[in-house]
Amino acid sequence: MTTSLSPDLARQCAAAHELGHAFAGREAGLTPDRLVVGGFFHGGYCQFERAWVPCHLLWQAGVMLAAGQAGDTIYRREHQLGMPMSFGTEDDERMFAGLFVDQQDGSCFLTPSDGTWEQAVEEAETLLLGVWDELLPLVIPLAVHGKLDGI
Repeated sequence: MTTSLSPDLARQCAAAHELGHAFAGREAGLTPDRLVVGGFFHGGYCQFERAWVPCHLLWQAGVMLAAGQAGDTIYRREHQLGMPMSFGTEDDERMFAGLFVDQQDGSCFLTPSDGTWEQAVEEAETLLLGVWDELLPLVIPLAVHGKLDGI
């Protein structure tokens, strides 16, 4: 297994991470608008047309956050690369934890019975493996061009 990635492979892993968010976001009723990779530490972002998710899809939004890690993990496993770096998923995991906080403003939130980060990652991996044939061909174009409009 490779422990240190070339810049090209690191960008591909970042692309798989962002595409994971996009494909899982689609399941949460969001429309992926723009994906970008290549910034600091080959990081990136997945932008949606709107960021609001209805309460009944809040768990799917949590899975969408976990899908970045799942996409990166699947890609690395398939290419026999080292495990994902944590700096990209720490923010995702922090946002996932924020879904459990009662904002006291009438907004919806998750409860511990809804699931854990680990369960969200597992569900995201299952979801992404179901669409992997659609996702995988987009990894290289996103990594090479640094941006992709929609999916």
